[in-house]
Amino acid sequence: MWVEIFKTGSYKNEGGAPKAFCKADLDEMVRKYDPRVHEAPVAIGPVTDTSPAWAWIKSLKAEGNILYAELKEAVPEFIDMLRKGMFKKRSITLTSSGGLKRINFLGAPPPSIPGLDNIRFSANAACITYDFAEEIFQQGKPSDKLEVLVHCKMNEKPD
Repeated sequence: MWVEIFKTGSYKNEGGAPKAFCKADLDEMVRKYDPRVHEAPVAIGPVTDTSPAWAWIKSLKAEGNILYAELKEAVPEFIDMLRKGMFKKRSITLTSSGGLKRINFLGAPPPSIPGLDNIRFSANAACITYDFAEEIFQQGKPSDKLEVLVHCKMNEKPD
């Protein structure tokens, strides 16, 4: 089962600093993901030390500006809850180096990214947190847009 977990765009972290995520960043997340090194869990709600994994991430793929995760070993009750629409919202946690750490399915509405169903990216501890409550391109100043475009162009890989 493949699910959308992230998309390209420009977002502000919890401290208000802008961060651009380009297609090259998604491709890098895919390249870095190795379940033999760290198999990312799928959790429900906020994660604690005792949170169970409801599924595991088998692989990632980037198509266009969307990052997808393939779930494996999903608990049947979890799949049933997804089918019933109980957890339409998702958040991802990335390590400080940009690798996928985990995916959380959420029942309460977090901030959303237009184009994905209420998705939120967050991180903890040694990670950097980005809450996607506001896109820079919607309300940013021209210099923000230029910084994002420069970041994207510098990080794009040639075809």
